Amino acid sequence: MLVRLRLIGGLVSSASLQALADVAEEYGDGRVHLTSRANLQLRALPGSGSALSSEVLAAIEATGLLPTRSHELIRNVMVSLRA
Repeated sequence: MLVRLRLIGGLVSSASLQALADVAEEYGDGRVHLTSRANLQLRALPGSGSALSSEVLAAIEATGLLPTRSHELIRNVMVSLRA
């Protein structure tokens, strides 16, 4: 699965970026991609159907890049089944 994170205000702390790189290394293809629209993208993440695994979602949430799981998830995380 592919996950795209929209950065609030276009800013990311070094701690959050390192945490996201750790998520990419542990669960994905090992890279954090920067899109042409200044989003961060992770590829090849595990999931089932159209949903990320709860473990991966918790790891992404722990980066501090999701303001709240219930409100901002739909706007800030886009998931594609293509890797």
